[in-house]
Amino acid sequence: MTTLVTVGYEGRTADDLAALLGAEHVTVLVDVRLTPQSRKPGLSKRRLAERLQDAGIAYRHVPSLGNPKANRAALRADDPAAIDRFRALLRAPDGAAGLDEVAELTGARRSRCCAWNGSRTTATGAWSPSGWASFGRV
Repeated sequence: MTTLVTVGYEGRTADDLAALLGAEHVTVLVDVRLTPQSRKPGLSKRRLAERLQDAGIAYRHVPSLGNPKANRAALRADDPAAIDRFRALLRAPDGAAGLDEVAELTGARRSRCCAWNGSRTTATGAWSPSGWASFGRV
């Protein structure tokens, strides 16, 4: 059974995130941040990928599933228009290709997804009808 679960990194260090993912037996983390940069040490793309590799977890960045900066605050506030804008991005060719990439990754192994704030619910809502057996949050 394939399981897709979202996890945010807010309030966590890179070591915390690696430990949490390891405890959940994660084999690949899909980072859906549009821009995988962080002011928090170790949580930007390259350093996070290195830390996860050390923990035996693959890292994949899929920016086409990221929420544009101009839409983030409204999406976090559950603004219906922001949700519609984000869903439209996921239905566009680039977004659909990103969803296909995640589906391919999860086809053969247990997977988790790292997303930023409000994007998690909308993104997993888009993925859940596509054949995953279950999804949730850690």
